Amino acid sequence: NKDILVNYRAKQLRCTNFNTLHFLLANGEIQGKTIVMCYSVKDCYTLKKLVPNSFVLVSKSNSNYMPEMEEVRNYIIENESLPDTYMEVTERDNNKRPIKFERRKLNVLISTSTLREGINLRKGSGIKNIVVCFTDELHISQCVGRCRFNIENLIVVDTYIRTDNYNPKSYLAEQRQLFKDYMENRSNTRWF
Repeated sequence: NKDILVNYRAKQLRCTNFNTLHFLLANGEIQGKTIVMCYSVKDCYTLKKLVPNSFVLVSKSNSNYMPEMEEVRNYIIENESLPDTYMEVTERDNNKRPIKFERRKLNVLISTSTLREGINLRKGSGIKNIVVCFTDELHISQCVGRCRFNIENLIVVDTYIRTDNYNPKSYLAEQRQLFKDYMENRSNTRWF
């Protein structure tokens, strides 16, 4: 097929950086449920501390996987949607099981790149916004592609990634530099 088929679109592109992302998510300017794909688990938990009604979901093989993540993970798989609530744990036993917790409204799901494959989300899910902390086309397309419908906002986030210092010629490092040039308005439309 010689033509690229575009089935779904984002109505608005927003660009920011990781240090200011929480303001955008927490101030009420962005309405509707949001999915965030962070670069690392550390970034996920950093963002969670700053964004109310947010939940972190990581891969089952990750040492940070917690028992309450199973409920959210299964709901997404079975319903192609996000649950309305999640379990905010305040105390755990020695086996990481929740002892004290409360139910909270789920507005923002924060995850790693584990979220970019293997799930589909339907229009009735309430998801309006996708945040991608990767600036390359592949990651953006794969993450947004989880939604089988138009979204309101695609938010692309410049994120510091330490490995760029080791290999500045890598695909991801080059894409991040193009994004930075675009953000700094250096007449660079190559990234866009």
